[in-house]
Amino acid sequence: MLGKIGYRGPDHVEVKQWRSPAGVHLAVGQARLAIIDLSPEANQPFTSEDGQSSITFNGEFYNFQALKQALVEAGESFHTSSDTEVALRLLDREGGEALSRLWGMFAGAYYRNREGKLLLFRDRFGKKPLYVYPHGGRVYFASEPKAILEVLDHTPEPDDAALLRYFYLGYAPTDACVYRGMFKIPEGSLLELDAAMQPSIRPWFRPQDEPAAPEEDLESLFLDAVRLRMIADVPLAAFLSGGLDSSLVVAAMTRVGSRPVHTFSVRFDGPQALDESKYARLVAAHFGSEHEETTLGVDALKAALPEVLAHFDEPFADSSAVPMLLVSRAARRHFTVALSGDGADEIFAGYRKYLAEGYLRKLGPRALRRMWKPLLGLAPTGRANRWLELSRRARRLLRADAATAAQRHVRLLRMSPVDEEPLLGPRLANLGFADYERELAARLPDDADLNDCLRFDQKLVLQDDMFVKVDRMSMMASLEVRSPFVDHRLARLANALPPARKLNGGFRKRVLVERLGHMLPPEILNRPKTGFEMPLGAWLRGDLRSWTEHMLFHEADTAEWVDAAALRQVWRVHRDGKLDCTETIWRHIVFAAWLKGARP
Repeated sequence: MLGKIGYRGPDHVEVKQWRSPAGVHLAVGQARLAIIDLSPEANQPFTSEDGQSSITFNGEFYNFQALKQALVEAGESFHTSSDTEVALRLLDREGGEALSRLWGMFAGAYYRNREGKLLLFRDRFGKKPLYVYPHGGRVYFASEPKAILEVLDHTPEPDDAALLRYFYLGYAPTDACVYRGMFKIPEGSLLELDAAMQPSIRPWFRPQDEPAAPEEDLESLFLDAVRLRMIADVPLAAFLSGGLDSSLVVAAMTRVGSRPVHTFSVRFDGPQALDESKYARLVAAHFGSEHEETTLGVDALKAALPEVLAHFDEPFADSSAVPMLLVSRAARRHFTVALSGDGADEIFAGYRKYLAEGYLRKLGPRALRRMWKPLLGLAPTGRANRWLELSRRARRLLRADAATAAQRHVRLLRMSPVDEEPLLGPRLANLGFADYERELAARLPDDADLNDCLRFDQKLVLQDDMFVKVDRMSMMASLEVRSPFVDHRLARLANALPPARKLNGGFRKRVLVERLGHMLPPEILNRPKTGFEMPLGAWLRGDLRSWTEHMLFHEADTAEWVDAAALRQVWRVHRDGKLDCTETIWRHIVFAAWLKGARP
């Protein structure tokens, strides 16, 4: 199992086993990426002095130094300088309740041998993954499914309900797994397992129990979040796109750190490419950082695609995984940890979709908006120029129009300009998207405001798209990525603010600009958000055309799940430049690649 995910921790591999008086046999191991206390004494699984408890986890506990000081004052003594030993002492004292005192990103296992009791736990935001598979009187658990699949005598059948969610969202969310019988520990939850072998899951994180700090504390909290994420016994770097979020992280690292920051970015080379490298270079020069650029053109994409497509154990259609892998590998040549600006968009309202309600109101009442829809349906879309891009956005906006704000927000999760339901094959057509759409919308009040939508996206989009992409691609490069904006104190503050403090007219992330903008040069503060997209659609119809057609129609037998005739029609309109269907095409390429690798 550890051999399949050895890239997650190439520094040390260790396995320990216990047989409890209660009759439980546990084998647990870790492939360690050594970051805090590099000594062998800090290796995991980490066991208590009496040999009766043990912890193994992936991630970091950022506030371990303050917790350690409190424990020392309470009479505890320590043999390492690791965050691991601090977490074990707390869990020994308080059990699962100790998790609420630990800040960070983590997923792991805590075991008490006398009771034969195992706790599996996951952090507040679900930043680190944890999969579980009960089968044949055993319970398997690992950071990625491939570790579990490696030791089974069978390959679990695809789960149709999970695949329907994939075709709707472009990823399988936390409440679904494409391998039937396998599941994910939810964010902020723990699973308890004893000799009865009946998993019991309960939340340990209750955000309503923790009061929010006032807006005036935003800057000090942000600087502290960065400071905590710079604690390491290995070199640190930063990802820098030149946008507001990553630039703020670099600014804060420069302020709280003692040495120049080393920054990394990706620039795209190709037709319709958005080249933001000048902004990243501007920020790097302003703060005196050493800066490196990685260029992603079609040749680099061709080289990376096979391993990226083969790496995700569940189909995952966020194409920005490719640049994430390349920039992670560039950073890993000299660094073990990188800080990023991830999470600010979902917490402080940075995406254009949050403007949708205002745009729809400008188009008039819904009866009038329905008249616009067929007219826009005749217009071409694309990314080749400003007008095609505006047409693409308007078409998506009107396709998402619905009777309630909740339904509109849920429909905005779907990026395609075409109706994808006719593409579903016989195993999925009877399920359809309507029930799942209603299920998602039911998680929001009908008149959902911005704060409702942001909390929804933090639990779904941030956890199951952004974090999955960053975790799998960075750990594939043996690099740990830390995200200061995904600090539970910052999120709690932001979620408690009135919507107008985050979004006002067309002014997104308003409170960040007003409270932290003084840290940045004006050229960055006032630039528009353009996104992080490679020119994939143009490459698919151009240099990658024959490969695309092979992947869509010959790579795997997808007939049970996909209507090939309907897919060919969508491909033709994209290939001929009549409509930009990049998201739909890529989703089906990813599915075909996954299906070929997932079936025995």
